[in-house]
Amino acid sequence: MLSSITFTGADHTVARPRLLALCQTPHPLEFAFLVSEPRLGSPRYPTMAVASGLVEIVKSMGQKTAVHLCGGAARLLFARGWRVGFLPGLVELLRNIDRIQINVSQDLVTSENILRAQQVLQDLLGEKTLIFQWRQLEFPTPPPGVKWLFDVSGGQGEAPKIWPSLPDNQEIGLAGGLGPGLVAPLLTQVGFTGTDFWIDMESSLRDREDHFNIDACFQVLEEAHTSRVVEERNKIPPPQA
Repeated sequence: MLSSITFTGADHTVARPRLLALCQTPHPLEFAFLVSEPRLGSPRYPTMAVASGLVEIVKSMGQKTAVHLCGGAARLLFARGWRVGFLPGLVELLRNIDRIQINVSQDLVTSENILRAQQVLQDLLGEKTLIFQWRQLEFPTPPPGVKWLFDVSGGQGEAPKIWPSLPDNQEIGLAGGLGPGLVAPLLTQVGFTGTDFWIDMESSLRDREDHFNIDACFQVLEEAHTSRVVEERNKIPPPQA
């Protein structure tokens, strides 16, 4: 079953009233904020102040939040180079969100690096759920407090040739080429399973200036709502002849 929808890349162009309206949906949502040190303040990469303000709005509406660490902000966790003040405001932002996704190449997603990242962040923040991208169709059992996001393109917005079968014993995230017009087919394919999963999208939520497109989010919600209605109807037994 679809457990939540993650919209990634909200930035300073997001109109607060429209964000509030989006958060009023009964669908569980998660808003993920991208952090990359050299891109702060550019489209889809809000400053710490902007991200913190948006987090407050989302949390006030009972929805979830996440931070996706990219580039050096992610790799420093494995290189023992993380410093509390290397990016002012980041630790405070991380304390206020629910999950942290660490976007690195597949070769860096090792048991040793995962444990190192957990130790660094736990010392700073306490218990947080960590997410790592995974590109294979089979999912190993993750360490406690870790979840896999299936994304064969590593955040490039490319759809996989085939979606994986979802394991029974863990919640998996699905990403890659999702967005308006593309959510319903996926939910039709995997949405009838009893296993919980979430979907994440980012590339499809950009406008022509590369800013976050909240209109696209509303379109995705409409598709998800329709798909859920169809799913619930299919649970109703047919009338007896």
